Order: sequence, then structure tokens, then C-alpha cells
Amino acid sequence: MQLPVPSLSPSAPLVLFSLFQLEKGHRLWALRKMGLSSFLLPPSAAMPFGLMLGVGKGFGLDPDWDRYALLSSWRRPEEAYDFLEKNRLAQQLQHKSRERWSVLMQPVVAKGEWGGKNPFLPAAPPLEAGEPVVVLTRATIRPTRMLEFWRQVPPVSLSTQQAPGLLAKIGIGELPVVQQATLSVWENKEKLEGFAYHMQQHRAVIGQTRRRNWYSEELFARFRPLWTQGSWSGQQVLPQLNTPLKSS
Repeated sequence: MQLPVPSLSPSAPLVLFSLFQLEKGHRLWALRKMGLSSFLLPPSAAMPFGLMLGVGKGFGLDPDWDRYALLSSWRRPEEAYDFLEKNRLAQQLQHKSRERWSVLMQPVVAKGEWGGKNPFLPAAPPLEAGEPVVVLTRATIRPTRMLEFWRQVPPVSLSTQQAPGLLAKIGIGELPVVQQATLSVWENKEKLEGFAYHMQQHRAVIGQTRRRNWYSEELFARFRPLWTQGSWSGQQVLPQLNTPLKSS
């Protein structure tokens, strides 16, 4: 199995993110599976990191009970592909979903920790000009800072929706309110940096994060997307990468 892209770095991990929109009637099943995901997705040599995550509506507190995500890291592309094709949980989610979207990617920046370690190191070479980028942020919010943090989310979420070059975004997490993550897909790194460095509300919140010490743990990562499959809310996201994986 080989990826039909020239930019695969042999040293960096491969990260697979899959988003599932469930058919009606599977909410309780999905919640049970999420509660058992640490047993259903145990770390291994092939998959050092794997989680089933809940999904929010936008970047806020309101959960979307019909959407779930899988996030995992891999050593080789064929192992990630086999996971989608053969893993029982991944197959069940696909069969119970009316829509799904997956992206296989490699980290080009990975700072911080997730559960006491960084699963996205070592990083691949930096992005070239014009390359698309996927951004993942994750934080554990200090209980004493929770109300203060969540008051800042709505204006930032609104400003993100209006950002030029944003193709898709979603809030994901392991525990409601406390452990939150976001994943966003951008047309290119220039559009992302234009938002991150020049959008006033976003910069203000980043400054408060440092000054007010909102997080007990945080992680920030950028990824080079290599391959996509499926659709997201009826849209083809990064359609130029939506090609089949080919057997070697």
C-alpha cells in the first residue's frame, strides 16, 4: 500500500482523523462505545495513540449527539488504511453513519502534551507556500478558570467562521466542558496565518490564555494533509487529495 503523494516523511507519524455523521437511532450505542474506547482502541506498536471523541456544534458547549470522531496515529500508511477497513469500531461507525470524512496527515508543528505526552512527534518538514493545512488544538481547562474561558468562546467562534480560507472546522473532545479540542482545515498556511496573527479577537484570547493560566495542559499542532476520503456536511473538503490509496 502506498500513498499517491510525494511529500510523505518517513520519520514523522501519520495521523488519521475520521468524522462520522450517524444515522438516526444510534446515539446510545455511540455513547457506550465512546465510554469504552480506551479498551477498544488500546495503544500498540502500529497505533501508539487512538481515541474516540465527541463532537460539539461549532466550538461551543452544545454537543452534537449524532456526530463522533476517531483520532489515531500510525507508523505506516497501510496500517492506517487497514484500520478503516478492518477495525471493528471503525467499521461499525462507518456502517451506522450516513456521512463520513477522513483525512490522513503528518504533523509539521507539534507543541505541548496530550495526556502527558506528545503523540505527534517527530514533525515532518515545514509546509511550502500554498499548501493546505489542518490545525488541531487541545486543552484541559482548569476548573477555577472554566467560566472565564467559556465566556470567551462565542466571539472567537464567530470570528473564525468569517475567516478567509477556512474550509471546515469542528469542536471535539474527550470530556464535556473540561477537555476540549478543535480541528480546522484551511486552504493554505498563508490564510491561516493571516487569521491567527491579524484577527484581533483571536489574538486577544491567546494573550488571556497565557496571562490567566486557563489550561493545565495544552497542545497545538499543524498538519500536512496527504489524503482524504468522503464528504463533510455535504461538501468535498480538499477534493484534490480525495484519491484512492493504491496497493504496492
